[in-house]
Amino acid sequence: MDLSGQQIGRYLIRQRLGQGGVATVYQAYDQVLGRSVALKILLPHADDKAQSRFRREALMAGTLRHPHIVRILQVGNASQGSVAYIAMELVEGESLSSLLARHGRLLPEESCNLLEPIARALAYAHRAGIVHRDVKPSNILLRIASPGTPNSVQLESLDHPVVPLLTDFGVARALDAPELTSTGRTVGTPAFMAPEQCSGRRDVDGRADIYSLGTVLYRCVTGRLPFTGSTTQILHAHVYEPLTIDAAVYQHLPPLLVEILRKSLAKRPEDRYPDADAMADALMQVAGRRPRPVGPAADGATATATLTLSGLTPAVSQPAAQEMAVLIPAPGDQTPPSVTSTPPPRPPQPRAGRLATFSWPRLALAGILFLLAVLAGLTLASGPNGSPLARLTGRVDASSTPAVAVIPRELPLPPPSATPTPAAGSAKPFGPPAQGGVGSGPRATLVTSPLATSVSTATPRPVPTDTPTVAPTWTPAATPTADRPEGPPPQPQAAPSEGLVGTCATVIDPFFLHVVSALDESIRPQFLCPNGPALATNGEIWRFEYGFMLHLDETPLIYVYYDLTQEWEQVVNTWREGDPVVTGVVEPPASNLYQPERGFGRVWEEHQRQVSLGFATTAAPTPFAAIMQSFPGGILIGNRDDGAVYLFLRSKLRL
Repeated sequence: MDLSGQQIGRYLIRQRLGQGGVATVYQAYDQVLGRSVALKILLPHADDKAQSRFRREALMAGTLRHPHIVRILQVGNASQGSVAYIAMELVEGESLSSLLARHGRLLPEESCNLLEPIARALAYAHRAGIVHRDVKPSNILLRIASPGTPNSVQLESLDHPVVPLLTDFGVARALDAPELTSTGRTVGTPAFMAPEQCSGRRDVDGRADIYSLGTVLYRCVTGRLPFTGSTTQILHAHVYEPLTIDAAVYQHLPPLLVEILRKSLAKRPEDRYPDADAMADALMQVAGRRPRPVGPAADGATATATLTLSGLTPAVSQPAAQEMAVLIPAPGDQTPPSVTSTPPPRPPQPRAGRLATFSWPRLALAGILFLLAVLAGLTLASGPNGSPLARLTGRVDASSTPAVAVIPRELPLPPPSATPTPAAGSAKPFGPPAQGGVGSGPRATLVTSPLATSVSTATPRPVPTDTPTVAPTWTPAATPTADRPEGPPPQPQAAPSEGLVGTCATVIDPFFLHVVSALDESIRPQFLCPNGPALATNGEIWRFEYGFMLHLDETPLIYVYYDLTQEWEQVVNTWREGDPVVTGVVEPPASNLYQPERGFGRVWEEHQRQVSLGFATTAAPTPFAAIMQSFPGGILIGNRDDGAVYLFLRSKLRL
């Protein structure tokens, strides 16, 4: 079924990009953010296991933010919940699989240059406690980039730089999550699966991804897969058969690259690299670059310079080779890897080179190569004393989250005639908004957190009460209107509209005019022209120790805000009437704290959200009359009952 031209949620589907066993990927237009995205839609006939994998991909990949991992933008359901979708960033380019189909194989140096960022992305995912389990060329995308683009790589086989991106976490698993497949069922793509995956072991960790990346490297430099045959034959070969390589290819590979192949493709996990960063460091050396230290920069916090290959000799087509070298021996075989017979003829060379072919120096060089192979084989047979992947961690525990919060303080909004700059700490009131719009009602009020000015002002949070918590960058002051002296109505009321609306197709709702006028100069331009008209609806807000959740009737999303980081995310509300009110009882640590229920409770069940939010500070959410308007810079949600306004900055959205 082709959905091109149809509307799914806020996405207008344009064309189909591809289809797999359980999902179809379309190019779509996000009418809220105003950009093209890749929309992955679960097929209607998908079974429960496929739906679980689909949801798991969204939840896991959505928590990862790395320059070499495709970003998840939104997860949702449409058509009364019958259509599940994942919105991802649209990658303009091709896959590594497509590139290899055209070129056969790549140069050793450019293969390492290309796969080093993928190894860094895997290391980042492993530190977050996530194993990909399906690393293969078709899941490595090559986004077209301009020369000098951060994180880009220039390949000899392409005339433009590319940014390698890891995608499709559909079979990924958290290290501390139970296995979702039935006994005896393998998960992954057989040609690229680690032996422990092929044998159905449950204790699969990040070293399985290292093996899979090693098979991708093998495919890049040799032009063929490690093992071929039926699925059963391939699975058996990964576990029990020796891995061979064309002798001609073997003799032309840099020794360090041969070592990378041997370590990453070792049959036993403990004989492989201890972590993906170690493999990435080795790949960098083959590519002619120095390994970078592991830290924030390695996770993409600091952009890297364009990685450029220059002066490399183009790959020469080799004649069909019947001679093979043993790269990885079979389990229990102590025979060192060696060439089984004489390699095929070398490519044509200058006359002097051909005359030297049978010279004694040539034979001496061959003997040295053989001795190196024997020594390397002995090293492989002994194997490094690799320890388990100690750097892999599961979910974040409470001790890793700073136990500090901030007390919001009032930010007055100036009258229309005043200069629109916030004055933190002042309690000077302002007049009500212009009448007649959707949001007509009490005046809009914002509160700014000390974190917006200085992190050093953060103070320990007292015992949570029912007072409003911090909202993203700006939060509402729930102080009753009567507690603040009312100033004279501003004159004229049209001034803010004239200064803020300009030539926009849609005007700012009067309820939000004074809020926008008080925004900082650095972000106000992003709130001058709304994406569409304001929507009046009803909503609920539930406050927690370190944040809050907010839900509107007109959207399936629950907005989650975190005080400590001032970030927010939008999570699909999957709870339905008839579902259990809570999945499992969690005892609050104090009598004035509560476990959330229903849709809020289901979102809160995720362990990291529990740690980041704490418990609810009221027994039930608070209903309110809401108004919402979307802007390029974020979303404004107002409380028409008390005038509070929540500003969700797009730059603070967790993707």
